[in-house]
Amino acid sequence: MDRGFILVSLSRKNPPIIGYDTFGRTPAEELLARCRGAAVHCLRRFGSMCVVAENPVKGVIAQEGLVPVVFPDVTYAAQSQPLDYAWDSELPDNPRFPEAPPRTAGVNDYPTFPALLRGYQNSAFLADRREQREALIEFDWLCLEGRAPQLEVKVGATARFFEEENFIGFTLEDEDAERPAAIAVNPAGGLNITGQAAGAWRLTLFPEREAPRRYLLKVNAAAGARRPRDGNEGPWVTTSQVWSTGPEPEQPRFSQRSDLERWCDSVGCAPVLLALMQTWAEHWQNVPGAYWERPASFQLAGRKDSLQMIDSPLTYISGSVDGRMRDWYDYWHDQCDVACWPHNGSGSTLPWDASSALKGYVEYTASVLMPLQVANDTGGKLVGGKYRTVIDSWGDDWDEAGAAVANAIKAGRPGGGILHGALALCDGLALPENGQETLFRQRGL
Repeated sequence: MDRGFILVSLSRKNPPIIGYDTFGRTPAEELLARCRGAAVHCLRRFGSMCVVAENPVKGVIAQEGLVPVVFPDVTYAAQSQPLDYAWDSELPDNPRFPEAPPRTAGVNDYPTFPALLRGYQNSAFLADRREQREALIEFDWLCLEGRAPQLEVKVGATARFFEEENFIGFTLEDEDAERPAAIAVNPAGGLNITGQAAGAWRLTLFPEREAPRRYLLKVNAAAGARRPRDGNEGPWVTTSQVWSTGPEPEQPRFSQRSDLERWCDSVGCAPVLLALMQTWAEHWQNVPGAYWERPASFQLAGRKDSLQMIDSPLTYISGSVDGRMRDWYDYWHDQCDVACWPHNGSGSTLPWDASSALKGYVEYTASVLMPLQVANDTGGKLVGGKYRTVIDSWGDDWDEAGAAVANAIKAGRPGGGILHGALALCDGLALPENGQETLFRQRGL
């Protein structure tokens, strides 16, 4: 019986541990089994999303997952514009949604796999991002070796660091929600850090004029208190937690439905994410109005009933019943402006388009127009709701967007993330990342 695997990096260009599973064969073993004895020259890994088996001339023998697409550098630069926006139907004056970056040229739809690789290697923008990412990954290796650069502060004390530098922001990896420190950027220069919980965490700083850099932030216990669990002092044990908004059997199971022959080979990951969040809200926030029957031929009484019933499917995967969720997949596919790429059959959504799709859905659902237009109900707003959407400006898998999603899940709200657009050899570069969360409530009809 296969007992799983740990995938480790052979170089310092990737994190020490790239991936693992507690059961089954490695992705490479799964892929080689699909090659049916063909001579494989190399396996090329595109993060956790895809692995490709190549012949000596860089032709594709077999693949697991969808090969990413490569956009022109001008598109990456425009779509890397960061965003952190929140909206609440109960607030009279929500901030204006920022203007989306300008539309640029479409994807570089390379005719062959070797051409795709050359395009990736020749992209100056992606080369800069790889260099930036590798410099930050070096921090993980230094931590393993006990040589990571450190900033130290005591619980209850405030210290100021880098007084001669200006920063545009920071991220603190706080996966266990322990709130280890309060950090503030000083407009005059430097950072003020106040220790709140003993331990050690990864802190990424974003200087105004230099590349991001990382430190191990050590918050030491006050005198006489218990020593911190920082991995460097004493036989401390580090534990981890798994956070979810509801037990696993209760989560909706959706896929990109490659069997409906309706979009490209699949509908795209952003529409599936948004449909999952919509369905979760209906079932587990008890908001029947988050989903309604969309077909124009559906009778008014039926649409009104749909707004009062929890009737969205919890399973919508390839091979399952087609059903009316297909109309919502159509809606999300159009709202996300999904582009289909013939060379790999995948569908891609630019991060601002995913944010715009979430905005349009929540603001319409939480308006007086939705019940009026869907069910001819004149009683005012049926659903109250709020959302938050975050786009990272650069490519590392946890920071702004990832933290927004994780914190939403820890608070019991549905959240999801989308990794966009960038192709990486060996391990995946996520550039940029889009994180979203929602919260709904409903009155009676």
